[in-house]
Amino acid sequence: MQNFYSDLGGAALADLAFAAMIPAGLRVISDLNAFELSNNFCSQTIIGSHRRSCLKPRPYHQVGEQWPCLIAVNLLVGRFMNTRQQLVELGEATMRQHGYTGFSYAMLAKQAGIRKASIHHHFPAKADLGLAVLDAHADRLATILADIKATSRTGAIAMQACIRLYRPDPEDGFAMSLCTALSADQTELPEPMQPMLSRATQMVCDWLESVMLMGRQDRSIMVPGTPADDAVATLAQLQGAQLLARAAEDASRFDTAMSSIMARMNR
Repeated sequence: MQNFYSDLGGAALADLAFAAMIPAGLRVISDLNAFELSNNFCSQTIIGSHRRSCLKPRPYHQVGEQWPCLIAVNLLVGRFMNTRQQLVELGEATMRQHGYTGFSYAMLAKQAGIRKASIHHHFPAKADLGLAVLDAHADRLATILADIKATSRTGAIAMQACIRLYRPDPEDGFAMSLCTALSADQTELPEPMQPMLSRATQMVCDWLESVMLMGRQDRSIMVPGTPADDAVATLAQLQGAQLLARAAEDASRFDTAMSSIMARMNR
């Protein structure tokens, strides 16, 4: 518990103290399960890693008078994790608009309605936030692409869904995909982010290759070269089309740039 208090800081301790002052009358809820923090909870779950919470349910009669404070800690932990997730989501949205070098903690703090110090509490350095954003994005994108392929009858249907996924939205400020935005800042990225970006890009190439192979087999896509080469060319075309549309603030530029691929499909 001592490590937990020192890591959370004064503001969080004030919140905890306030939340712990639950009216004593609520203790009549005798069947309420309270939570007990295991000894290594804070160092391994909240601060040090992404491991699952090791909060353990304990019956009320085993916890006794401590349960208001313990429940307050649990609520605080939930808020801690929600803030972290919010920062990751806002960080991705900001990077898609401004790239890695174009966003700052001051910008993020204003959007989140918190102080910069609070962001540093979750992500001590900008690189830490960048890694968390890219990691979450890669996981989500892999799931989306897998779902597209699993629900597509032909390679052409899967490819068309991918093209729609990459198409810039004027209502979203023509934001680019995260990998496109970060690729423009490749030389400025922190060293740990560079191989992660390469892996995310390769994951998309591998998926495109599998779709090209699928389209060649079901004859829904004309693949003049090898599926692997066509996949690299297609990803370059998708990312380049995003840049064209953003520069012109015109989504039709994206459609024009992708027309050569669309023409190779039997719908």
